[in-house]
Amino acid sequence: MKKEEESGAKQVERGEKKMTDETVNILIVDDEAEMRKVLRDALQEENYLIDTADNFRTGFKKIEQQEYDLILLDLKLPDIDEIEMLEKMREENIMTPLLIITDYGSIKSNVKAMKLGAVDYLRKSCDPEDVKEQVAEILARKDIEDFDQADYETLILKAKDAINERNFDLAHSFLKRAIIMAENHAEPFNLLGAIAEKKNDKEKAMRLYRASLDIDPTYEPAQDNIERASQFNDRSEQANLGDNYRS
Repeated sequence: MKKEEESGAKQVERGEKKMTDETVNILIVDDEAEMRKVLRDALQEENYLIDTADNFRTGFKKIEQQEYDLILLDLKLPDIDEIEMLEKMREENIMTPLLIITDYGSIKSNVKAMKLGAVDYLRKSCDPEDVKEQVAEILARKDIEDFDQADYETLILKAKDAINERNFDLAHSFLKRAIIMAENHAEPFNLLGAIAEKKNDKEKAMRLYRASLDIDPTYEPAQDNIERASQFNDRSEQANLGDNYRS
């Protein structure tokens, strides 16, 4: 296999990221050579240091040997089941942020992956500029004060406030952390659905509302949102965030 690892020498500075004094290392794990090249070329334009692997075993060895700021991980790799690889990373206490590379895939697999902390998704057909923006947003989460110390209830409250302020990226960050802390709670998935709906991605919103009900079929905010969102003629009604919150 042709060696793909290339390095940039400059420091990273994009958007609101406070990365001027450190190098950002990113690992891309994907079995498709063309996809690795597209992602690598796009991210090297931002002066990130890029490493690559074409299967999970190789990628996992790299993760054990080096600390990365972000891992772009193909959900469908030939040498391991997608859920098994996420479980293995969590068992080894590898908490590096993940950006999952996937086609549309099955809803069931994606929900399981989200419960394991893989909340950020990247479609293989995406534009390189979208890749750069999404990577920058994930990396910027490091600047959220007290993020790692917050308990589940605090994260949910902060997420609801951020949704009402239309700061969806911040809300998404709080909810990703909440899912990692309490994977069997319906509330974070309902809130992610509300974010998707606010972004006019109705298909994704309905998928997340249903994921919430898969966890708890009696969860009324998700029931309410599915019923409301199914009515195409009424988009003015606010999403139900639970606990008397509306957005």
